[in-house]
Amino acid sequence: MLFNNEISITSTPELKILNGVTQEIVDGKAVWKLNAPNAGEYKINYQYNTEEYSQNVLITTEKTYITPEKVIQDSKLKKIGIYL
Repeated sequence: MLFNNEISITSTPELKILNGVTQEIVDGKAVWKLNAPNAGEYKINYQYNTEEYSQNVLITTEKTYITPEKVIQDSKLKKIGIYL
């Protein structure tokens, strides 16, 4: 079980999580380093306490993206986002 200051992610096996599945939330943020073998869309699943959320990330060499933030309602978790 995770504590209030930790959040975990999972994804498809192709999207590698380089710095650990579970990260501590520090200054309102948790950061993961990810690596994808190919350009494409990948689904990321977040687990925070008993809550679960998902978000897609687009890996590309072009300046295109999927909406980078998802606002969370009724949770201590306020939003999830994908940033470079």
